[in-house]
Amino acid sequence: MERLSWYLKRLSIMDFREVPHRLREHAWIFRLRRQQNRLDRAMSARAEDEAVQRCLAQTEPQLPALPWSFSPTPEETDALLKGEAAALGFRWRWRDDPAVWHTGPDSRRLWPKSFFGDIPYRLGNPFGDARLVWEPSRLQQLLPLALLAVRDSGEVAAAAADLLEHQLRSWLGANPPFRGVHYVSAMECGLRLIAVCHALDIARCALKDPEKSWTVGVRIVGTHAPFILRRLSLYSSSGNHTIAECAALVYAGTLFPEIPEAAVWRRRGLAILEQEAERQILPDGGGIEQAIWYHRFVVDLLDLVARLLAHRDETVPDRISAAVERGRRFLAAFPGVEALPPFGDSDGGHALSPHLALDDEKVSPQATTFEDSGYTVMPVDPASSLRLIFDHGGLGMAPAHGHGHADALSVSLYQGDRALLLDPGTLTYTGNAQWRRYFRGTPAHNTVTVDEQDQAQQETPFQWSDPYTCAVVRHEQTDGPTHMILARHDGYIALGVTHWRGIACREGAWTLIWDYLDGDGDHTVDLHWHCDGIETEGEGFRFAAADPPVFLKIDGAVVQRFHGSENPRLGWLAPEYGRYRAATTLRCRYAGPLPHRFRTIVGLNGTWPEQAAVDTAISQLEQWVRDAAAN
Repeated sequence: MERLSWYLKRLSIMDFREVPHRLREHAWIFRLRRQQNRLDRAMSARAEDEAVQRCLAQTEPQLPALPWSFSPTPEETDALLKGEAAALGFRWRWRDDPAVWHTGPDSRRLWPKSFFGDIPYRLGNPFGDARLVWEPSRLQQLLPLALLAVRDSGEVAAAAADLLEHQLRSWLGANPPFRGVHYVSAMECGLRLIAVCHALDIARCALKDPEKSWTVGVRIVGTHAPFILRRLSLYSSSGNHTIAECAALVYAGTLFPEIPEAAVWRRRGLAILEQEAERQILPDGGGIEQAIWYHRFVVDLLDLVARLLAHRDETVPDRISAAVERGRRFLAAFPGVEALPPFGDSDGGHALSPHLALDDEKVSPQATTFEDSGYTVMPVDPASSLRLIFDHGGLGMAPAHGHGHADALSVSLYQGDRALLLDPGTLTYTGNAQWRRYFRGTPAHNTVTVDEQDQAQQETPFQWSDPYTCAVVRHEQTDGPTHMILARHDGYIALGVTHWRGIACREGAWTLIWDYLDGDGDHTVDLHWHCDGIETEGEGFRFAAADPPVFLKIDGAVVQRFHGSENPRLGWLAPEYGRYRAATTLRCRYAGPLPHRFRTIVGLNGTWPEQAAVDTAISQLEQWVRDAAAN
């Protein structure tokens, strides 16, 4: 019954073109299930041999040199040579046992090795979170081994190359085509294909048994690419999965012309990438999915394709190069290379490797509003790299809004790479329903809830209904506060409530966050502030990690502190996918008739603004509300 409910909800967001596409895909999977005992490859033995022989004959890299950030310590090198790698919030260690590829890092259970279409992997499955077992099988851990094999010398290089080849052969032996959990997602197949191509290309002159290794590599390409082509994420599923799948098709079609379908893969992949690059990278450079980590993932994949084409003296489509350029400008406005705010889903995955540094350039702090994607980055104290990020964007990519979180008008506060007011992250996709609901729900974000409800309706782990809209009402630079901005959203319009949030910032001194809940009748209104360490200080609070000190003061509510609370579920942080721990949430509650106002002040160095300055800013924001309501 639960599976039927999922299908009905999924069907509700499909348009008339998608239904026959899905039916054709399921018919193809049905036929493939009946033929699974024979290897269904897109190439003849002759084409495979030709591709392998050409790869063996080439001594120079066929892929572009990439900007790697890879300087392992002796301890890190030792761990790599022991086969240790990160599996998101877990550690994974290679062993010469096929089960290593099928054991869930979270559950320690073995995922089935049956036909991929028969494996239950969605929320509520008995094996764990599929995203976690997929991570080592992306084979991206082969990249640092390849780099060790060519950058180091002697025993280290030999051991790295040997381990790379053993893992590669083991993976194909343990995962025959179409059997097991690693064929469930076409995107996972695409990322694996790209990683294998780069690892073998980097280590080509260090391989101990190059013929066997290239044979495995060619077979992975030859089985994965046609599989991806038949299972492309299109229509309501178009998103970052589509980019990864089509990037893999371009890689396969460009690098292995001997395979009969290579030209089809390349042409189809490149055509969709051009369309999706323009659609998914918004005019201001932000991402359509409202998930900043995934946005960098998409930009990196497009960048890899552009570099591949340029390296081979082929024309890079304008729509792809332009999307990469504006996406990089957007990402450069956010603090920290590794501390991108985890707005929306953030699973910690990479296009190719965490050691790849394609976007390490940052811009100087300045107030920047991205109108299309819905973010404002505001310098609070440039001297201490204190910046506020205001999220006034939509829920995510329609129609499913799958990777979006209900975080309308949320605020995050960063000092350098340290998050003071933080977004708690994602934790899981299919591991635990209650935790999935919490981390993507409104109470887990630095905004306001009404009557303890989310701003939109969670239908499935990757589907929302009743999406809200946000709008910036006004944004000005002023003589008093350096910056002022006012926005609103309609997520609670069914309850008769509109949430307005205004921010007034005096750089180097103070910031006011003003919340106005407009409506009638009695309601319970909660303002949440999520922190990782905060202490009581006088009439307010002090962020424990801030240096120089940063303080917080809240008016208009009864303030309660929650730390790892189960009832209500508040005070949790997922620092990386698959792992969570207790943090601190300040819940500021008001119960009674509306309208109601909250006032939160961020002060620097223990100083608070004069009351007259705050009153003037609030009066201005209230006037903006009246002007907007009148229009």
